[in-house]
Amino acid sequence: MIAPDSLAAAMLTGVHVVVVETPEGKYRRRVYFNLPGAQKAADRAIMAGHHAFVVLCQLVPVRPSDAE
Repeated sequence: MIAPDSLAAAMLTGVHVVVVETPEGKYRRRVYFNLPGAQKAADRAIMAGHHAFVVLCQLVPVRPSDAE
């Protein structure tokens, strides 16, 4: 079953992405659904000596027919 667009959009409101730069110069990304969790993850990465930041993102639902 596919969720209605309005429900899917409501479930994805306020998404945050933590971006961490690794020592090799690559980037790791992880999605969080609340700001406190995202900030804690970024803080842990910074405490471990990595460059990290939080980005507020907007995820947009895609219908299966649009994904082809």
